[in-house]
Amino acid sequence: PYIRSGSNPSLTGLQAITSGSVTFQFNGLSLQSTGAPIATGSTPTDLVEWSDGTDDFLTIVNDTSETISTFKLIAGTWTLQGSPVATGNNPVGIAYSNIAGLHYVTVANSVDATISTFLWSGTAFSSVGAAVATGVNPQYVTSFTIGVNSYVAVTNRTDDTFTTYKWNGTNFAEILTTPTIGTGSSPTIIINYVVNSIQYIAVINSAGNSFSIFSWNGSNFVSIGAAIDTQATPRNFKAYAINGNTYISVVIGNNTLDTFIWTGTTFSSIGTPLVTGTNPTGIVHFVTNSTDYLIISNTGSNTLFTYQWNGAAWVKTGQTTSIGSPEGITVYFINNVPWISIINFNNTFVSYNFIAAGTTLSGINLSGASSFSDVANILQNAYIAAGITLGTVVYSSTTAAFTVSNGDNSGIGTVDYSPVTSLATALKLTEATGAVLSQGSVGLSIA
Repeated sequence: PYIRSGSNPSLTGLQAITSGSVTFQFNGLSLQSTGAPIATGSTPTDLVEWSDGTDDFLTIVNDTSETISTFKLIAGTWTLQGSPVATGNNPVGIAYSNIAGLHYVTVANSVDATISTFLWSGTAFSSVGAAVATGVNPQYVTSFTIGVNSYVAVTNRTDDTFTTYKWNGTNFAEILTTPTIGTGSSPTIIINYVVNSIQYIAVINSAGNSFSIFSWNGSNFVSIGAAIDTQATPRNFKAYAINGNTYISVVIGNNTLDTFIWTGTTFSSIGTPLVTGTNPTGIVHFVTNSTDYLIISNTGSNTLFTYQWNGAAWVKTGQTTSIGSPEGITVYFINNVPWISIINFNNTFVSYNFIAAGTTLSGINLSGASSFSDVANILQNAYIAAGITLGTVVYSSTTAAFTVSNGDNSGIGTVDYSPVTSLATALKLTEATGAVLSQGSVGLSIA
């Protein structure tokens, strides 16, 4: 996207400027594919990312296969670890817990009406004991701690309840009382969040066009008011805080996104719902470069929508074509770069890096370069460090041009960036009219 005018500077001349350090700044945001879709088991329904302190892992629930599959991030690629592990019948939701430095996942087995908990051995998950009874048709799970105690809570769709379990030292077997959400509410997704040191649970009522809130009273969860109306069927939601305020954003079956603010006693909509893609099913919130973002997966339109907080409301700032009918979604950070992984209806999952506006490629030290090909390699490493994991930079002595490719073969986004240091200026890089870094090979050309 940049063409440098004038004669080529010498390598020694470049290396002498600012000790060989050059900074580029991205002026737009983009989702960059990290590779081809990866096979899951049959009918993936939920996923969770976790770390053992050294390595990063994804564990995916496979409903029809009745297994969990765990993948380890190795050199930028998610790699299956061993064979999938059997669960109960028709698992749906999953949650991760770190208890005394040990790594557990808990799965809801919908047909068995149980939850099963598994411990990571370093190479695989194994059951920690007998499955524990839930209500009828358990769906999704959330995990949290209160003080020194660890808990999971699971929705029971047919019973219109959710159940909370406390870790007893060997399993989530100590059952607290089970509050009723509302007759015919058909609860599905369950999340937890904290406001002013108080633990809360929120539950989607898929048949009630609403979500319900419960607070911890010191020994259990109690309802704190009427359900919050979402006008149509809520599909998923996320709680988060911005500037001291607590919000919940809900993706809704009428293809909208509605955001609610906590008033101290209930949640109130902050304005007109925003349009999403068709059949939105997943939502994540994250902060990078001091800016808040939401990403929504739209199963029916095979798209991902990105929204940015403008200080008072969400504004759509990006739209990405995904593949495989994206459903559940999770966000996490690798080397301070946001990654998004999404399970697809076609029994795969895909991952993307999020490149935010204002992200910099800095500390690009050219002092060890003995050729322009070396410069290309250094630039490529900087792209990878910034999150463009498939980034490649090639120098052609024939054309005297650097060609940049982000490895993206599915039409994902665009990135526009500019030089902001004296070395970048010395390279005489100026933005070519209408040029952006995008799919395939585009130019970082030296004329």
